[in-house]
Formats: sequence, structure tokens, C-alpha cells
Amino acid sequence: MPFFSHLSLLAAVSSLSGAQFGFDTAIISGALVSIHSDLRPSSSSSPGPSTNGTLPITDARRPLTAGEQELIVSVTTVGAIVGALASAYFSRFWGRRTLTMVSSILFALGSIEQAASQYIRELVLGRAIVGLAIGLASMITPTYLSEVCPADIRGRLVALNTFFVTAGQVIAYGVSAAMFHLPHSWRWMILMGVVPAIVQLAGVLYLDESPRWLVSRGRDRDAREVLKRIYPSWSGSHIEAELQTIKASAGGLSNTSDAATSSTLRSPARLKETRSEIMTLFRNRANRKALLLACGLQVFQQLCGFNALCYFGASILRMAGFHSNPVLAALPIAIANCVGTAIAMRLVDRPRFGRRKLLLWTTAFAAIWLALLGAALLGVKDLGDVVEHAQLTEADLKPEPTSVFAPPSMLRHLDVRQQSISAALVNATSMLPMPTTSSAATSTSTAASLVSKPVASPSGWAFVSLLCMVAFTLSYALGLGVVPWIVQAEALGANVRLRAVGGALATASNWTANLCVSAVFLDLVRAITLPGSFWLYSGITVVAWIFTWFQLPEMSGLDIDQTSRMFDGSGSGPGLSSSGPYRPIRAQDDLDEEEDVGRGLLSGTSGKGAREPTASSRADEDVWRVHDSEDEDEDGDEVGAEAEAQARAGQTQRYANGSLDSDRDGPR
Repeated sequence: MPFFSHLSLLAAVSSLSGAQFGFDTAIISGALVSIHSDLRPSSSSSPGPSTNGTLPITDARRPLTAGEQELIVSVTTVGAIVGALASAYFSRFWGRRTLTMVSSILFALGSIEQAASQYIRELVLGRAIVGLAIGLASMITPTYLSEVCPADIRGRLVALNTFFVTAGQVIAYGVSAAMFHLPHSWRWMILMGVVPAIVQLAGVLYLDESPRWLVSRGRDRDAREVLKRIYPSWSGSHIEAELQTIKASAGGLSNTSDAATSSTLRSPARLKETRSEIMTLFRNRANRKALLLACGLQVFQQLCGFNALCYFGASILRMAGFHSNPVLAALPIAIANCVGTAIAMRLVDRPRFGRRKLLLWTTAFAAIWLALLGAALLGVKDLGDVVEHAQLTEADLKPEPTSVFAPPSMLRHLDVRQQSISAALVNATSMLPMPTTSSAATSTSTAASLVSKPVASPSGWAFVSLLCMVAFTLSYALGLGVVPWIVQAEALGANVRLRAVGGALATASNWTANLCVSAVFLDLVRAITLPGSFWLYSGITVVAWIFTWFQLPEMSGLDIDQTSRMFDGSGSGPGLSSSGPYRPIRAQDDLDEEEDVGRGLLSGTSGKGAREPTASSRADEDVWRVHDSEDEDEDGDEVGAEAEAQARAGQTQRYANGSLDSDRDGPR
């Protein structure tokens, strides 16, 4: 694929949603250790004098508690769950392009709301808005890329979205580290999230709609023009063959116009139709197996604990001993994630690796590194509390009211009469604004002693812990970070409606599992310690490896119209074994790795263990024989293209009418 091709432009613009998602995931890690006491807990009471002449407790600015930190992080996940479920409904009627535009607008609005917030609830509202955008984008982008990309590079371009996620995380950590010591730095960190949103909004003007969605709306002429722009080297006969294949796989869809569908978006008939499609997913055995695989991998992607490092990485590293700039210490983790994803993009479409083998190897290493991380953290002396700075009371910090982006005011009072508060300040010196004035001479001397207290350097075990985090992140990025999104885009078949519903359920599963991690991580650390938490994640990753071994077939190189037949329950589809775990069929020895892998996978096995070809597999072989005859005769006439179109349309029509739309349970 040429670097400056139209397909490259479509992939880059749509993947900017991933960059916004990654930026938000990582920027909150730096913001949590930079907010200090900038926010008030509520706006229910107006400022007024208290017994000691300062702001009342209900309106005081103070550090965030553990529960407030978990709320700020997890509310984005709740919004993402809602956005992912809503995307199934709206993507069918509004299209992939329009929904991408909506998500960009929500990203920008949410970032502005967060940066301008004065109260905790305003920050939570902004996080929820961004969560809606993330939910929409995380479902719609892989779906769109899988629908516009050819099979031989589909995995690579779907993985491009994940690469943009990791690139956004690297940028976020870099921005956080650079701004960490600036006044009100967290506001500027979050406000930078507006930049990729604006860039994507400009790029959407050049974004084509998905040809599959256009066909589902009866807009064949528009779909034909999009295919011509995406594949400029294809002849007219090839374009028509692809269009007929798409129409066959989208069989049964109404050819209503966009205006008509929009006007009936909330009609009882449309809602009943959506419920019927959800039931179709669960009634048919093949659909259930594909949905189980997609949802299962998405759940394990989150339960392995990677996002605990994303959301609380800076806090964990500060706890391990990196006090001066924990965000800078976390930067290698983000870089490892980005590098690992870039490598995975090169490997995932190669026959030697594919989806299955790559995920099995990397998941095993991820489990090992998580176990070693727990052991390394166990060796860190004086392992602090992740939220010990949140134990301060109202009397500790009361900065003067100021404008949103003005330099922060200094401490009015430093109460040294309570020894417990002084001890808490010693533990949290790196988290608090530097006091410059006090109400008493004793306060001044105490504050000076706290500021001048040297910060201990990280121990050797702290650096070992960081190394384990980087190694785990690299293993995660090579497998669990990329493969679940590719499998979700491939396993749910070619039916546009069922892809939307199934994709939304799988994405919602991802965010629900994310919520389980982000909402309870701090409480989990306090219950079973930080090393115990990562040992728990290691055990869950082992379960993910077992699930992958028994459930994931190899789907690289296959068209979307063919992948769902692998779950028809008969065990005779390409890449499946009739008993035991799924195993990929080896390609023919005389095929080069750079050639289309689909031919080798669809040609069946020979010799020992060979099966009688099914009707569907014979149809596939007919398609490839048509391709071979065209390759031998470059000057062939229209007969070959028509035969190809008929063969592919017939095969996909049988699939659409049987595997996906049948209400019967079990193989046909």
C-alpha cells in the first residue's frame, strides 16, 4: 500500500480517534498527581468564614480522596460503556463517518469542561463526556477500518488504530512530564486533548463512508465511487465483483434512504428490529461462538491490569520511590507500548505469526512479567501508600480563590499543633504546593524544613519494578493490546447489522472490564497490597492464555465474508479442528509468505487427517481458481470477472442466509 494512497488517508484520519483515546487514558495519570487542592468537593454551599476564619469545610479546596480519584477515573469508563452500546444503534443509521465526527466534537467539549472545572463534579462531568466519545470511537473505528481495507493488510490497518492509541499515550506522558512543575499544570495537560480532536474534525471532510454501510442503505452508486477511490488500480470488473460480494453479504437489508431511516430512528419498528438482531446473535450457535470469542478477548485485555498502569502509573511509581517526577519515570512504559504495537502491526498479517500464535506467546510472557513485577515490588523498602496524600484534612490546604489558569496561591495556614497532620505532610511533600507564608513563626520553620528535606533516590528494586513494568507492557502491546480488536472486526462476519450489534456488545464488554479495574484498584491495593494486586493480574492472564488456546482460530488472510464460517459448529471450516482446541491449517509449502495467505488457508488439508470438502469450501476453491486464471491471462475478458462475481456472491449469499440469519442452533 503506497504511503500517500487514499486508503492510507482514510486509515490515518479514522485512527486519530485512537490518539484521542490514548491521550486521555494517559493524561489522567499525570493529572491525578498534579491536581493537589485545586478543586472544591461541592458547590452546594457558598464560601463563608468558619471558626478559624478560613473557608468552611464544605467548600474548602483539598487533595482528592481515594474514592474521588477512583470516581474521576472510572466515570470515563462508564461513559465509554454507554457510548459503545449506543454506537450499535446510531452507526446503522448515521453511518461510520458521521459518528466519527460526533466523537471528535465530544472529545473537544469534554477536554474543555475538564480544564475549566472548579469543582470535582465539573471535572467528573467532563470525564463522562470524554467517556462517551471514547465509547463511540473504540467501536466505530475498528469496524470502519475492517470494512474499507483488503484482507491482506486488514490486520495491519486495524492495528494502526491501536498504534495511534499508544502514540497518544506517549505524547500525553511527555506533555505531563514537561508541565509537571508548572502552576495548575493539570489544566493545561487536559486542555491539550482538544488538539487531536480539531485535527480529526478537519480530516473527516476527506473521509469516505464505508462502502458496506452505503450498500446497506441502498446507495450502490456511492459505494461504487468509494471503491474506485480506495482501489484505484482495480478494473471496473473487479469493482463490480466486489460490489456484488458486499451486496450478497448484506442480503436482506432494506434499501431505504438515509432520510427515511433517520426519520424513523426511534420508531417502535426500528427498536423491535434491533432487539430481533440481538436475539439472532444469541440464537445461532455460530454467532454465539464468535461473540463469545470477541467479548472474551476484550474482557481479558482489561482484566490483565494494564490500564491500572495507565491510570495510576505515576502514583505507583511514586509509591515505589520515584518522588521527584513520577510522570517522567512512567514515560518508558508508554514508549514500550508504542514500540510493541508498531512491531505487532508488522507481524499480525504474516503467516508465520498471525493472530493466534502471536497472542499465545505474548500472553504467556505477560503473565510471567506480572508475577516478577509483584516480586520486585515486594523487595522495595518502605513501600508507600498510593493515596497517602489523600489522607490530609480540611485544615491542611486552603489556597485562596483564584481564576482557572492563574498561578496558584500559597498556603494560608499550616497547623503544626496536630502531629498526625505534620506526619502526613512529610509523606506527601512532593504532592503539595510549596508554602511561602504562614500565620506563625513555628509554621514558617516547619514548612521550610519540609521543603528542604532531601528526597530519597529510588532503590535498586524500584528500578527493577520499572523494568518489569516496561517488559510487561511490551508483551501486552504485541498481543493483548492489538489482537482482540482485530478479532472483533473479523469474527463477527459481513452482515452490517449484526457486526454493529456484536461489535457494540464486545466493546461494551471491554469497557465494563475496564471499569472493574479502574473503580476498585486503589481499594484492591489496600486490601491485598500492591504486589498482591499484580500477582492477581498474573493469574488472570494465565486464564486468558487458556481461553485463547481453546477458542481462537487463525483468521489472517481471510475475507470478512469467510471468517464467520469458522464458527459454524461443524469443525470443517478453514483453520478449525473437529476436536480439541482450534488449530490453523498450514498454507501450501510452495506459497511465498508475501502472497495472499487466504488461498493456502482455504485450500484445505491433504494427506493424513484430510476431510471431504464441503459445499462452501468448494465454492471458495472456485473463487481462487478464477483468480488464478486471471493471473495467467492478464488480457482476459469480462467472462472471468463475471464468473468471479457469481462464485463469490453465491458463496456469501449462502453464508448470509444460513450462518447468520438462521434461527436454528447447530451446524446446517
